[in-house]
Amino acid sequence: MLLKLYCLGAALALMALPTQPLGPQQETLFPYISRDITNTTFPFDLNVTTNSDVVLVKCPNFGYRHKKNDDSFTPNSEVFMSGSTYSPSDNSFAWVPLLKSKTGPTKLKCGKINLEDVGNPRYDWIFNVIWQNGTDNESIMVRENRINSIPQNLQKCNLLLEEPIIFSRMKDGIFSLIPNPNFVEHLYVNQMFYYFEKPQGNGKTKNPCGILKIYGNKPTIKLQPYESTSEATPFNGLYKINLLETGQQTIKVVLDTKNNLEYYQDEKVIIAKMRYVHG
Repeated sequence: MLLKLYCLGAALALMALPTQPLGPQQETLFPYISRDITNTTFPFDLNVTTNSDVVLVKCPNFGYRHKKNDDSFTPNSEVFMSGSTYSPSDNSFAWVPLLKSKTGPTKLKCGKINLEDVGNPRYDWIFNVIWQNGTDNESIMVRENRINSIPQNLQKCNLLLEEPIIFSRMKDGIFSLIPNPNFVEHLYVNQMFYYFEKPQGNGKTKNPCGILKIYGNKPTIKLQPYESTSEATPFNGLYKINLLETGQQTIKVVLDTKNNLEYYQDEKVIIAKMRYVHG
């Protein structure tokens, strides 16, 4: 009987206990934000000094509790899109990539803080990011020939630490966290990748340790529908196309890089020379 009770006690000790609320997190995660939020708390100014056009900004996430366990946070759906931020397992905060504005500060609305207080007040959690150029003139950007993968790390980053997290800006303007550098979908020419040493909960913002800009080899030019499956054949250095005698005619120019038709998609093609020949 004693043996059975001992085994039962050991089994219970090994069982995972339910996750307990972390409690108020303002002092540990956002000590620079007032514990008592009012109408004048936001927007809150953040100063960043960097030569990069992208930084990470720490925002609360849906697991964040400001000063009471019953407080809650509603993330901004236009910022917290799937795969666009980096967050720890408890989702108390998230690192959000932010692109520098062409002029002036950049506003970032993290979401809405819902306080368990008299009247249950709600406030938009907004950062006003003020950019200042860094004093280090050494560039952290490198260029590499890449069409379907990127390196897991860069020499500009600390190679002795754990692998960095990588963000990139897609053609639609949305940032994406790169989970697998060995295979990245929808790469495109001149795409930028921002490498960050894996951030923890401390700090307000994070600058990239390295930036990668990719390029590809000269593409194969295909003229559709005339050359939908094979390379257009030049004649005396020119591509020959038979035009219709009447009506408008559309010629689709496809730039193919090792069967990757998206790499140079939407790039401008400049025609240096054109000749019309009868017959």
